[in-house]
Amino acid sequence: MRSLLTVSLLLAGLIAGGPALAAPEDPAPAFDRAADPVRTTEPDGALGDLLPFGRAVGSASVISVGEATHSSREFVTMQHRLFRYLATHKGFDTFAREMSWSTGVRLDDYVLHGTGDPGAIMSAEFDAFYQVFDNAEFLDLLHWMREYNRTHTHKLRFMGNDLSFPGPVLFEKVTGYVAARHPELREAVEHLYAGMAPAPGTSLNEYMAIQTGKSLSEREALAARAKAVVNLLRAAGPGESRAEFDWAVQHANALAQSFREYAFDTNTEQGRTEAGRYRDQVMAENTEWWYRHRPGGIVVSNMAAHASYVPIDPELAPEPASAHLRKRLGPAFRTVGFSFHDGSFNAKGPDEKYRSFTLGAPRAEQNEYTLDKVAGKDYFLDLRTLPAGAAAWLKTARPTRTIGGGFDPGAPHAGELRVPLGRSYDMLFHFHHVHAAELRFG
Repeated sequence: MRSLLTVSLLLAGLIAGGPALAAPEDPAPAFDRAADPVRTTEPDGALGDLLPFGRAVGSASVISVGEATHSSREFVTMQHRLFRYLATHKGFDTFAREMSWSTGVRLDDYVLHGTGDPGAIMSAEFDAFYQVFDNAEFLDLLHWMREYNRTHTHKLRFMGNDLSFPGPVLFEKVTGYVAARHPELREAVEHLYAGMAPAPGTSLNEYMAIQTGKSLSEREALAARAKAVVNLLRAAGPGESRAEFDWAVQHANALAQSFREYAFDTNTEQGRTEAGRYRDQVMAENTEWWYRHRPGGIVVSNMAAHASYVPIDPELAPEPASAHLRKRLGPAFRTVGFSFHDGSFNAKGPDEKYRSFTLGAPRAEQNEYTLDKVAGKDYFLDLRTLPAGAAAWLKTARPTRTIGGGFDPGAPHAGELRVPLGRSYDMLFHFHHVHAAELRFG
């Protein structure tokens, strides 16, 4: 027999139009108990406060970090700090960034051998939507990687896992390999690549304008020619050096990826979505290729939408790179999200110019509002080890600040996406206040 209290509660629910429901549990106390404070976001100095992060990483060897903005100082320096920790404590050796494979090749040559000026490379190749990465904090990371390699036998590497710019260096790498190892293919490869490489000094913006100004059939033909080179190399086989062959094929494949991206019809919504789907697939493929061909772990730096396991930006990233990598790498792969309560960042405004924007305290319905209830301001959470109530709260999608290269302050709830943090990431760093990174261009 039901108690009078039970009957009363049921009646109250019926009167209100439905069954009585318990108020959702506030997860903040659970977050407070589980949070590990972060001493600093600056990369220099002791790393002891990152030991909880290291335990959460465990035996994983590819860690994707999803930044809440592309150009806040604390996000750049904290990724630098995480990479230092993983390099010195867990044998990680590669920092990967959401930028073109060809740019990565040039920056890798700098951190390995000191070839070129990294600032000049950034100024030349961090163009279009990559320009927001052109900041002093990122340059500091490259300088540190180079200095580390001067004094350590365990060498650090740099990788760009994206596809937008088919830089001249890749054409040089592929044709140089063919001339040295498969001269019988030289004429065919040069014919297929004819007119495809950017002219010296051509920026990504300029090259994109040239390619998108061509008809769809012309772009599809270029994609087919780039893919034909990959097929020729694969058919020729590795010859005397498997390593040289693998790198040459990957450089040729990176070129084919770029030209395939240009072959999508981005004048339509479907075409833009398919281009976004392909881009994340490629970022995952390139990351996996590097993982399979090199010892040591990888830190992958990218936007939150690419780092999430579930799609939080259906047009930009309908199948996020992290979803692909989890399927491909299993427990060797983990994701980390970044969030912030308030502060500033750089982005391109409605006038197409980059500048700093500032956001104040979040609204009560945003994830950041509850996350910032934790004492100690900046902290780390392993989202997989939280009690059931807090874990359930994290699985619900709520408005969350996720700001890429562009920002319109006049738009309602600008820079927000609905993110279920617990289904998107394995771990989370939350920062109370952030500052805009120091841009290297005016």
